Amino acid sequence: MNYMLIDTETIDLKKRYIYDIGVLVINDKMQVLESRHLIIKQIYDNKLLFNTAYYGVKRPLYVKKLKGRTAKRTYLGNAFRTLNALKRKYKIETVFAFNSPFDKGAFTYTSKHLKAKNPLEKMKWIDIQALANNSIHDTKEFIQFCKDKGYITPKGYLKANVEITYEFLIGQPFKESHMSLEDCLIELEILKNCKDIFTPQKKKFFKVAT
Repeated sequence: MNYMLIDTETIDLKKRYIYDIGVLVINDKMQVLESRHLIIKQIYDNKLLFNTAYYGVKRPLYVKKLKGRTAKRTYLGNAFRTLNALKRKYKIETVFAFNSPFDKGAFTYTSKHLKAKNPLEKMKWIDIQALANNSIHDTKEFIQFCKDKGYITPKGYLKANVEITYEFLIGQPFKESHMSLEDCLIELEILKNCKDIFTPQKKKFFKVAT
């Protein structure tokens, strides 16, 4: 069986226009079969809109990737055709994403506002963050790590985002790039450390005594 692992970058949490899509095609051994880094022309080229993006300051990094041809600038419709082609080629029915409700919602939002047919609408989505909640974040080691590092919210909940989870796994400080394909590769490493990964699980929030 083959799967997609998706990451998106959007303008912000309210204006979920996708300008960056990262895609990994993986098999059940967690091997990468293909990858894509797609920059959405309608959003990226709209400088007035893109400059309001939370990570809009990363534009020079996108320029570098586009010039080096490690990312492709394309229209949303063509990006969606690419996803559909990968789905057909590898017979994919399931999508993984870290905090998948955000990415799923971003595809819905962008499809609606740009009047495009969402290629992932009928796919099964599995949330890597929820999987990690039940495999990594609930361990004594991770809880102690968060206490030692001060990764606790003011209300006493563990912080369990991509950066903190990956830092725990590799044992050294880490900052997420917030560029979709690079983030996909990090999320794949987190997925490799989760159990029962083909069963959707509920997200948890862990409150601890500090």
